[in-house]
Amino acid sequence: MAAQMIWVSGIKLRVEGEENIDRDQTYILIFNHINFFDHFVLFRALKLRKLRGIEKESHFSWPIYGTFLRKIHILPIAPRGDTRRARASLEKAKDFLAQGYSMGIAPEGTRSIDGKLQAFKKGAFHLAIQTKATLLPVVLINMDRFNLKSQWDLHPCEVTVRILPPIDASTYHENQVTTLRNHCHRTIAMELKSS
Repeated sequence: MAAQMIWVSGIKLRVEGEENIDRDQTYILIFNHINFFDHFVLFRALKLRKLRGIEKESHFSWPIYGTFLRKIHILPIAPRGDTRRARASLEKAKDFLAQGYSMGIAPEGTRSIDGKLQAFKKGAFHLAIQTKATLLPVVLINMDRFNLKSQWDLHPCEVTVRILPPIDASTYHENQVTTLRNHCHRTIAMELKSS
């Protein structure tokens, strides 16, 4: 389905840094979040054997997109403020990782309005440290040219998916969540700046 959505939308996909990914390994994938096509692009470009993600619960009721989320078994996360259910979602994410699934998480928590990288929340990095996972930073370049939040028009263009070297979260302790988060944010921000 991801391949069809990319073809229909007119995105020409370019993938860089494939030497940085082992498609048989389990990762927590982190990326800059621009629009709803990010997921289609990532699934198509990375070709990981087993990949799941976390998505706002409300998006599952949307036509087409919600169908795609259910079809690929994306994990719904409760609305902000519902701490108990949000924690239950993260526990489910731990189960997925333990079963050998990679997890895609947008650490900004929402799509960027102007295409610029926003601050990262800590959830993905707590999860990475607690599970001793390997983080795989991925940079989406030109997705803001294709579409931005709250816009309905699409502008077919070339989109680059740049896979950066993995980051081993097992070398960080629970009291270093902020350090890990800031390191990952700098890594993606520098790559975007140089693009």
